Amino acid sequence: MARQPPTMILSHATVRTMDPHQPRAEAVALRHGRIVAVGSDAEVLPLRSHGTTIISCQGAALLPGFIDAHLHLRSYVSTLLGIDCRPPAVRSIHDLQTVLRDEARRRPPGCWLVGHGYDDFALAERRHPTRWDLDAVTPQHPVRLAHRSRHAWVCNSLALAQLGITDGFVPPPGGMVQRDPVSGQPTGLLIDMDGYLRSHLPPSIDPETFRQGVRRASHALLAAGVTAVLDASVSNDLAAYRAFRAWTADGDLAVRIGLLLGASALDEAVAGGANIGEAESACRVQGFKIRLDEGTGALYPPQEVVNAQVWQAHRRGYPVAMHVLEPSALVSALHAVRLAQERWPRRDVRHRLEHAALCPEACLDELADLGVAVVTQPAFLWHHGPRYAAEIDPAQQPWLYRVRSLLDRGIPVAGSSDAPVVPPRPLEGIAAAVTRRSADGQVIAPAERVDVETALWLFTQGAAWACGWDAEVGSITPGKRADMVLLEADPAGVAVHDIPHIPVQMTMVDGVVRYKAKR
Repeated sequence: MARQPPTMILSHATVRTMDPHQPRAEAVALRHGRIVAVGSDAEVLPLRSHGTTIISCQGAALLPGFIDAHLHLRSYVSTLLGIDCRPPAVRSIHDLQTVLRDEARRRPPGCWLVGHGYDDFALAERRHPTRWDLDAVTPQHPVRLAHRSRHAWVCNSLALAQLGITDGFVPPPGGMVQRDPVSGQPTGLLIDMDGYLRSHLPPSIDPETFRQGVRRASHALLAAGVTAVLDASVSNDLAAYRAFRAWTADGDLAVRIGLLLGASALDEAVAGGANIGEAESACRVQGFKIRLDEGTGALYPPQEVVNAQVWQAHRRGYPVAMHVLEPSALVSALHAVRLAQERWPRRDVRHRLEHAALCPEACLDELADLGVAVVTQPAFLWHHGPRYAAEIDPAQQPWLYRVRSLLDRGIPVAGSSDAPVVPPRPLEGIAAAVTRRSADGQVIAPAERVDVETALWLFTQGAAWACGWDAEVGSITPGKRADMVLLEADPAGVAVHDIPHIPVQMTMVDGVVRYKAKR
């Protein structure tokens, strides 16, 4: 099996390789961060030498490291450092006011208060807070609160004034400022205006504090068994790329990371040295992101712009990832890919759709024909299922976050968390893909259920393929990088409702143990 003695052997394990040619094993041998042998204990252990480290897994389950194919790392870091406004801590406007009042007492006047994760559906009032709700408890501190979706912010009056959002303010294209129907004044709710906020506000966290947050985020990911992530933030640009490279080089970020860049930043990033898909870097650019939104009531960007952006990426061999939620956005994205493929038929570029939250039957064949991957978030069903059940037309609920029907048509599917929208815990997503159950017990689109092995595939091989990493990671296969996770129990060997609670014993990136549970 191995020509040179391995530097490490993990033995006596229940190995799920996610490699269809050798799905199960007992032992894995590594050398210099690569997998060199996979097989039974009797086959692999004799390869050891005096310098080989032997780790007995004592029957624990060894799997490829989990890959989160879509999250927002900087936003996740911000939530770790900001004010927690998520349920169950905040269940009403009064709860929110209490949290902000307490925080304001600890900070000098004029200091920004930044909160994260409020959920209007989970609030007793079933509405977004307003500027006036926030003014009542924080008149001397500018406040901005991120909605759980990250597509909306609520600001108090002081924050609106600093942002220049007055009665006559005209929002940027694609953005929306909610106004009181009687007075016409801004209520404080801003939709899809992240870019405007970033360009008009100073950083709310100093660089060293943020770096500490990166370390916390890295530890949390490793503790969940995550060894690689793709940051799908449309705000990523050359500066973000350089920051991620620095965090990786300095050891603050110990997981493998890829970036999608915003469409407007692609040329600048390439000119600045961001090589697309470079294979040897722990931090690499994988393509670019287009966010198709309908928050203003009309699709943005317009179809002709989407067509042009997709073509510019396609002709240069760059994957494009398109954020689509509603069917109209999905149709727009597929139309743009179809036009690009007609101009230059090529299957070497792995375009993908992010979310595809509502995917009608009519779009399935088009997805399969174009070979476009879908990056889905099964854990949304667990965390947000009650909202879907209450607000989505029952006729459309079978279209929600589909998996089984996509796979049946040969459409590549990857799993992800979209953190910080939900926590980056793959075992939660794996369980949700199997049960399709929400936290309150409702089952959503049961025909889209998959078995445990398939659910694991979404967060290993499926995610690796969608990210363009399948030659390097995603399975325990000789020649691939030794990114692995050791679980206390095999997910396929426990009750489904116990899968999210399986302890992670160890996480390894490039053959180096980056996380080990305390005993």
